[in-house]
Amino acid sequence: MNKSNFLINSRTVKVLQDLYSKYRDGEIPSIHANIYEIALAVGMNESKEVEKDFNYVLQLAQRNNPVEVRAALLAIGGVNDPNFVNRALDMVFNQDLISSQNIPLVLRGLGVYAPRSLLLANRELLWKWFTSNWKVLHKNYSSTLGLLNMVFSACAGQTNEDFLIELKSWSEGRDLPEPSERIKEINGIQRTVLNRISYLEVSLRCAKRDTDDVK
Repeated sequence: MNKSNFLINSRTVKVLQDLYSKYRDGEIPSIHANIYEIALAVGMNESKEVEKDFNYVLQLAQRNNPVEVRAALLAIGGVNDPNFVNRALDMVFNQDLISSQNIPLVLRGLGVYAPRSLLLANRELLWKWFTSNWKVLHKNYSSTLGLLNMVFSACAGQTNEDFLIELKSWSEGRDLPEPSERIKEINGIQRTVLNRISYLEVSLRCAKRDTDDVK
């Protein structure tokens, strides 16, 4: 697709955008559950009134229906303005807006549902956010390893060689006076970290091997 990260054509985008707009403006009572999430995300991708749409989807995320909350938090990541990307990240530790268990949804949305124009920048920003906030994340969620694993996975979405080098360096504690401290810190998520490193290594090797054939 030309205008977003979704592999859907422009006609489908228009239909989803219209559905979202009518739902937001109260012209239709609901959107079918099977396309609710992607309709909200496309609405954010294509928004011409970003403040209005960001606040509206955030309002949806305060509802009591877990399915609707999940869809809205993921869709927030589809926002098409870098200033609101930073606003979404600033909300992550605000318990009044986002519960701890839902933090990975906002992060994942920023790395998956962002429009193409922001996708790579968002993924770079997510990793910088993760490493900058690692001490807080580890302190708050080391006892909830499932959550910490999901936060890491949501923020480690880059797929280039530079990121692989950076990820290895971080996981080995090369940025610390005592590298062993990082080894201890990531003990609970070590398998997820190592799996991500392994996946990137294999993917990059395959890309180098097969690029000419694909061309």
